[in-house]
Amino acid sequence: MPHILRLCPAPGVPPSRSAPGDRTEIQTSIRKIPGRAKHMKINLILAYVFKFVTFVFFSFIILVYAGLLILLPLDIMFQVIRIFAGIGFPTVIAALVGMGALGYVGYKVYLAPALYKLVFDVGYQLIEFTRLQLRRFDDLIAAEQGGKG
Repeated sequence: MPHILRLCPAPGVPPSRSAPGDRTEIQTSIRKIPGRAKHMKINLILAYVFKFVTFVFFSFIILVYAGLLILLPLDIMFQVIRIFAGIGFPTVIAALVGMGALGYVGYKVYLAPALYKLVFDVGYQLIEFTRLQLRRFDDLIAAEQGGKG
């Protein structure tokens, strides 16, 4: 018989007098918890944790995608300015050429409406996919709270 089990009194036997914090007293107080209602539901806690981790992961992916859409044109302009400034053009002229290059790229994207519709559609699908994955956790959490799990 393990050591801890010997310290616990048998069911129906009143616990012996012991010092506060003694193992027998601790085990007896644990035994007094009624039913499953007050026990920690590990599955419920894990479902909430994984839902939060999933939310953070997909939020990061969406922010990276949106940041890429914002920073890519600025990077094109910055690199063109660096190239022309490196060749020897004055910075003001290099900046004007960079803005012109950025305008040209923007015009070419404008001429291909399927391209920018595709880019925004991919972003929208990322958001919808995130929402659907988080709903899957809601079903699991509802089942655990209802006591079905």
